[in-house]
Amino acid sequence: MEWITVILISFSASLLTFFSGFGLGTILTPVFIILFKDIPLAIGATAIVHITNTIFKFGLMRNAINWRVGWSFALTAFLGSISGAFLLQQISNVVLFSTPFLHIEIKWLNLILGMTLLFFTLLELFDSQLLKKNPPGPVTGGIITGIMAGLTGHQGALRSAFLQKYGFAKETFIATGIFIALITDAGRIPVYLSRIERSTISKHSLIITLAMLAAIAGALLGKRLLKKITLSWLNQMVSYTILIFSVCLILGWL
Repeated sequence: MEWITVILISFSASLLTFFSGFGLGTILTPVFIILFKDIPLAIGATAIVHITNTIFKFGLMRNAINWRVGWSFALTAFLGSISGAFLLQQISNVVLFSTPFLHIEIKWLNLILGMTLLFFTLLELFDSQLLKKNPPGPVTGGIITGIMAGLTGHQGALRSAFLQKYGFAKETFIATGIFIALITDAGRIPVYLSRIERSTISKHSLIITLAMLAAIAGALLGKRLLKKITLSWLNQMVSYTILIFSVCLILGWL
């Protein structure tokens, strides 16, 4: 049952993120947290699925990339992601507050991840108006996106918000975001894997592989539907789901 859940979620999230730049990491990380009961492992496993999917999408969309914006954004995101990934390893998941009332137990790492999810989700729900009114440049956007990607595994919603100001055509917007995500992943994933036991990854290799294959299938379908479909209603549904999850994670209910 767990395998079927991961396959369906990976496929659906990959399809969603093909259009919006928001979805795969945000949705898959909570699923892996629930399955593995280990946040650093969940973020690392999600990153493996994410970069495999991103490499595949890069091959599909590379001709539409805006290289000038892509490189200026990606290089700082690369450095930021390394910093964020190292910071993740230093944060102790100690309990900050607990109470038997409603079984609330707030931990450092859960709080940071939950608040980040909450922030990104609110950006998505409110169409990133805060960033549209005073958008940062690609260097600043890259640093912020990279640090958040390394620390929490989430980058898509924030990156998409930064890229919206350029008014790219749909294909260029998607392709440039894919390229930035690829370079960002190249910075953070080696740091994750250096801190996770190989035996731990091997133990979950089958379910991670199934998630990768399902995500690739979702990307293929997304490419076929690119000119035919808009998913704004689906983005909202996902956003509300993640909103609920982030609150539960902060309060220690997951």
